[in-house]
Amino acid sequence: MQRGGEDWPALWFGQDAAARLVIARDLTVLAANENAVALLEASGVVSLRDGALATRDRRTGAELAAIVADAGIAARVGIVGAGGPSALLIDAFALGVSPESPVALLLRDMRASVE
Repeated sequence: MQRGGEDWPALWFGQDAAARLVIARDLTVLAANENAVALLEASGVVSLRDGALATRDRRTGAELAAIVADAGIAARVGIVGAGGPSALLIDAFALGVSPESPVALLLRDMRASVE
């Protein structure tokens, strides 16, 4: 969607204060805004490795994989890394009805203070 020569969805995605990513079902990162990259670098729970999301251990990997696998049109919320030194709250929803549709993620640091 473009109006007046601007790609408004891309501008919103890039400038949004929330940490947002779009990933393939195999955890390959298709798009990430700067806040998502910064949060992933700081969290220690999930990181970017060779263009894909990677986790600190098998348990957090299984948690993330389950959230992504279960993502549908309706948002699904899950926690990755609970019980460890840090954790991420993840909202996930599919960007289509196909089981192969990309998944949009909204990340929140569970250590951050709630205002």
